[in-house]
Formats: sequence, structure tokens, C-alpha cells
Amino acid sequence: MRKLFYYVTNDFGGGGTNVSRFFSYIDLLEGSGVRLLINYYFLENDFVDKTGFNTKELSKLKTYSEFYDFVSDIQKKFISDGKVSKSYVKSKISYQPEILIDSGSGNILRDSSEYILKNFTKIKDHYLDIIEKYHSFCEKHNIDYAIAMDLALKYTYKGNESDNESYSAIREKIEEYIDANKDLLDLTLGDYVKNDFHHSIIVPIHGANLDSYINYLLAVVDLEEKHRKRFDGFAIGGIGQISRIDVKNFMGAKSENTLDKIGAVCALIKRSRAIIDAKGDRRSLHILGSAGIKNLIAFIYAGATSFDCHTPWRRSSDGNLISKKSLKQNTPIDGAEWSKFLIPLLNSRLEVLPNDTVYKYADLNTINSNMGCDCLVCRKYPIGKIKELYCGDTEDNYFAKILIFIHAAWQYSFLLKKMEIIIELDNSRKAVQDFVEQIADKKFKDVNMYLINYIDNLDS
Repeated sequence: MRKLFYYVTNDFGGGGTNVSRFFSYIDLLEGSGVRLLINYYFLENDFVDKTGFNTKELSKLKTYSEFYDFVSDIQKKFISDGKVSKSYVKSKISYQPEILIDSGSGNILRDSSEYILKNFTKIKDHYLDIIEKYHSFCEKHNIDYAIAMDLALKYTYKGNESDNESYSAIREKIEEYIDANKDLLDLTLGDYVKNDFHHSIIVPIHGANLDSYINYLLAVVDLEEKHRKRFDGFAIGGIGQISRIDVKNFMGAKSENTLDKIGAVCALIKRSRAIIDAKGDRRSLHILGSAGIKNLIAFIYAGATSFDCHTPWRRSSDGNLISKKSLKQNTPIDGAEWSKFLIPLLNSRLEVLPNDTVYKYADLNTINSNMGCDCLVCRKYPIGKIKELYCGDTEDNYFAKILIFIHAAWQYSFLLKKMEIIIELDNSRKAVQDFVEQIADKKFKDVNMYLINYIDNLDS
């Protein structure tokens, strides 16, 4: 069976408040099969002074040989410091999901932008030490999977990042960096051969259109043959938010609407999958950052196998103090911004729920029940309890937001388990159509039927 995985994202070190608290509640994912994505840039001590969050804790990370030993001690410290909701009964951590680490290459490129602009021909020399340190970190802390280091752009900005002139100049020339990226992958494979790492390496694939993506993928295969060493999987990167895609340039699609943008990504996935499978292997094909849950049925049907997406975290964290006051007083207040609860499609038995709207992030104040979800969060914390926590003290409020987030992660888990079963059936097309036909949300149903037909009509 081709296994499917979703990675929840946590940027410990890159944010405070509920970002820091997530590890204290990670065992609420026990049994989900959901994995964890962390960010090297925010964890590595060489960068820690630039992040500004949990610097005291991170300064001790280098003394640990197991990342989860570090997590366990963070939990203990937060409990002793009162940084855990009193409504949460803590037991010894039992859930230690496999870890995928992202290099944080967008931040590293931003920090190096001035040097790179002046020393463009020396990029390979500049990154040699960075790459070696990155993979040494993965080995030291027993990381399972690592996204290979590359020259990647950021798609969201903090503070005055967008005003950074050197980084803006790099953004304008990024297409010239494709060959430089191949140089970095060449360094990575060389390091892989030399050290025979225990962790697996996933290679990101970039491009400006379908042909350039595929040419990049084929160039990676050539590098593998040169080193007689293969990466352990591929990841489609650089598509950022689907709404950003210039469809006509990307795939020659007929229009600029969102549906055709999703179809464009499906075309890329299907063609990439065909090339990978033609090599006689079933290596993973990951979607980097752009795996909104509404798109997963189509992406999986096209051939993708693993996903990460920061949207569930962002939507659960949207709530501001005004919304907390509004909910507590049970009255609308101008300026309220709400944490958002993902309307479920499936229950734990993988049965389709009768909700006439699904996979929409709904403002917490508009939700009166868990709408049939029986994930570990919803069984323990009915929506009324989540609202009570949301209105509580600081730690309870953080906890409520994390509960909303983990509920969404469970919905990813249910969908991937459902799709695992479907795609292994002899007639997977009929099985996925039968599944989609059961969905009460007509718009969501119609979109997925359109995409299934679109994918089937694509030339591989």
C-alpha cells in the first residue's frame, strides 16, 4: 500500500505564545499517524539570536542527542513554570511522530542575500559549510527526514523583510538560481555518499512552468546517477499559495480561476509521479506547504503522497483578545477576529458526515457543536468546553487554539486514511468517485468531480 502522510508544522523558536506551547500537548495526536515538521533555522544555535523566542531553552538543544528528549524537558519546564492549561491532564509523553525538518532556506537566503549578490559565482563555496552543518544537526538529533538545502524564496514576510533591498534583488533574479540550486544538491549528494546518513533526504523540485519543473526533476535524476546515490523522495516546492500561480505561463491553462490553478498543480503532480514510477520505484512525492485540505483528494488522486500546510495553525491562531471578550460577554464587538474551527468531512470510522459545508474554517463563535467529529480532541473537549477555554486565562486561551489546530490535523489524518484505502483498489477511479458522491457539500463535490475528470484526461 502506498502510504500517505500529513505533517503538522511547528516553528518552535520562531514564535512565542501558543507556538511554544504546542509540544506540551503533542500527545493529543496519539494514534493519528500525523507526523511533525520542524524548522532548522529556528532551532540551530547559529541562528537562535535572530529568532528571539525561547532562546534560553534553545541554547541547551546542542546538549541533546535525541530531539524528543529535548521536547520532554521542554514539557517539564513549561509545567513547572505554569505554562500549561490546568484543564489538561499531563501524562508521560507517548506520541513521538516521525520528524521532517525543513532547512528554513528562505530565511538563510535572506540572511545571505547581500553576500550572494556580491559573490554570485561563489554560492557553492558559501553553502558547503551550511549544508554540512545542517545534516550534522539531523544526525545528532535523530531526525527522520530532511528537506535538502536549496535557494528558496519566502512566501510570507515578517517585520521589514519585504523592504530588504538585497533580498528583493534576489527575488528578481531567482530564475537564474536554478543552476545554483543544482550545485547545492550536488553538494548534498556528495555529503550523503561520504557520511551515509541515517536520516532520509527529500529533494525539493522547482520551476517556472511545467517543462522547467520536469527538466529540474530529470536533472536531479542525472545527479543521482552521477553519485550512484538516490535521494529518498521528492518535494514539489515553489508553488507557494495556489492563488499566486500564473496559470497561463505555468501550464497553458484556459483561465486564471482558482479551479484551473489547482488543476495546474495536479498536472505537475501527475507528470512527476509518472517519471518517478517509470524509474521503477515508489518514492514519496511531497507537496511543500501548499496542501490545503480541500485540495487533497485531487492531489492524492494525481499521485502525491505526503503533505504539509501551515493553514490549520494560522486559522486556529487568528483569534484576538477582542474576540475572547466578545465570546465571554456573548455580544458582538467591533474588531473581533476569531480562531477558526475546521468543519469536518469524516469521522474516525472514515464515514462521510452529513454536513452541507465541509472543510471550511468557520469562526469559533458561529460553531455550536463538533459537527459529528469524534477525533481525540472532539471526544475529550466538546465545542462548549473549547469556548470556555478560549474565554479563560492566557494558558487556557492558548490551549483552546491548539485544540482547534489538532482537531484539524485529525481531519487530515482521517482523509488520508480514507484515500489510502481507495487508491489501492483495482478500480480506484470508481472508488474515489463513489466517495465524493457521498459528500453533502454540493460545491465541494462538484469541484472534486471536475478535478478527477481533469486528471484522467491529462497526458502523463
